[in-house]
Amino acid sequence: MKIDDYLLLLKLNEIGTIRGTAKAILISQPAVTQRLKWIEDHFDAIIFIRTQKKLQPTPAGELILAHAQEVIKREQTLEANLSQSRNQIQGTLSIACSSLVSQRFLPAILGGFTAEYPKVTIDLVTGISEDIKQNHRDYHVCVIRGRS
Repeated sequence: MKIDDYLLLLKLNEIGTIRGTAKAILISQPAVTQRLKWIEDHFDAIIFIRTQKKLQPTPAGELILAHAQEVIKREQTLEANLSQSRNQIQGTLSIACSSLVSQRFLPAILGGFTAEYPKVTIDLVTGISEDIKQNHRDYHVCVIRGRS
């Protein structure tokens, strides 16, 4: 079953007619009828009783429609979560700094940073400025004290 099949069932139930549903989703009436038959064959169940006025869900149809609503809801939740995770910065940030900088300045800066970017892991190395200066290519950020 495809998501579109579940959406079709929900639209059929909402509108109540094959003709109205076909018009609403911009496909032909025979295409809607054919797809509904395929879905009913797939589930080996009649989903709607076709009356002259409106489609009426059968007991099996009620179960399938409830399942369709759940599938659509989960799909929307998944898409929202994926969209959110794609927009989040994540990974490891390596920082090297002198002891004085790590004690005086970094706690305030990193507190705000980790609150804003919770999926970023901080790898903090402290040492003397000369050692950090020599190995600066090993880190993303280096903060040292120097003499002018």
